[in-house]
Amino acid sequence: MGLAYGLGGQSRVVDAPVGDVAPSEILTLSALIEPYRVTTTAKADEPSRLISIDAAGLRAMCEVDAKLGYTLMRHLAQVIKERLDYTRVQLAAAEPG
Repeated sequence: MGLAYGLGGQSRVVDAPVGDVAPSEILTLSALIEPYRVTTTAKADEPSRLISIDAAGLRAMCEVDAKLGYTLMRHLAQVIKERLDYTRVQLAAAEPG
């Protein structure tokens, strides 16, 4: 499943590719990072099933269980790093010789 971030404000002028999502990987990070707005879109090449999680409930659980919050944020940081690395490679490839 290919991921993209919408650019250009509300009009979503262009979707910038930021990587792919494999089965069981995190699609969007918006549930735990303010302002809690979805900015990632995905396009699946085949029928897919997604799990939706109650964002407010998940944040509340993290407030109560620091170990859960830490573990979740550690995994989210890894996802963010991978997407940033992907974006860096794309930008480097797009630079004129």
